[in-house]
Amino acid sequence: MRLEISECLIDGEKCVYEIVEKLNY
Repeated sequence: MRLEISECLIDGEKCVYEIVEKLNY
């Protein structure tokens, strides 16, 4: 999960979307 968070920080918006998708699934 940390790796995804790091990439999310680079994009920002995608970060929220990826986190939401992970929570939904």
